Amino acid sequence: MKQYKQFRAEQQHLAEIGPIGAVMMGAMGLFGLGFAGYKTYKKTKEAITGYKESRSQKKD
Repeated sequence: MKQYKQFRAEQQHLAEIGPIGAVMMGAMGLFGLGFAGYKTYKKTKEAITGYKESRSQKKD
């Protein structure tokens, strides 16, 4: 019976969050992924640029 009560309490909590909370959490997750992707892109771009510059300096 204790497990059932615990399960009911968890379900009640999920119902209280509701669809608005789920949408907000999803939006925050997408924003986080977008920000992380941007930071990764920027770092990779700098690394490639630095590699090209060092390569051209070695040729000289």
